Amino acid sequence: MAAQAPRVAEPVVPVPRPARPREAVRVRPRARAKLPTRLIVFAICLAILAIGRVTLSFAVVQKNMATSAVLAQSRALTAENADLAARVARDSSTLRVRTIAVDRLGLVPAQNVLYLSLPPRAARPSGDRTR
Repeated sequence: MAAQAPRVAEPVVPVPRPARPREAVRVRPRARAKLPTRLIVFAICLAILAIGRVTLSFAVVQKNMATSAVLAQSRALTAENADLAARVARDSSTLRVRTIAVDRLGLVPAQNVLYLSLPPRAARPSGDRTR
């Protein structure tokens, strides 16, 4: 086999493109129509934001009214609880209980009261089962 001679790369010659005729710069009619469209979209977004703000304000006012009603109810219940506590204190006084016992039930105050003292539990006899 004989040695082959190295190949030489052929230079690439660019193919010239056909020249296009230059067109005159035209203003697109659509570009002029974008401005009113954008203004309309902006106005719609602004209206939606305003409606949302009014709705949110209305919700806050309703919650404030509900809170005021709950606070008024809480104050009324606190006053009623204070009145009931005073009534319980008045009704459970020893003077009133004694008056009811004597007048309505016909009980008599105790006389010659005798106090008994019992020995401690450990000193009781083992057969005594009373408490």
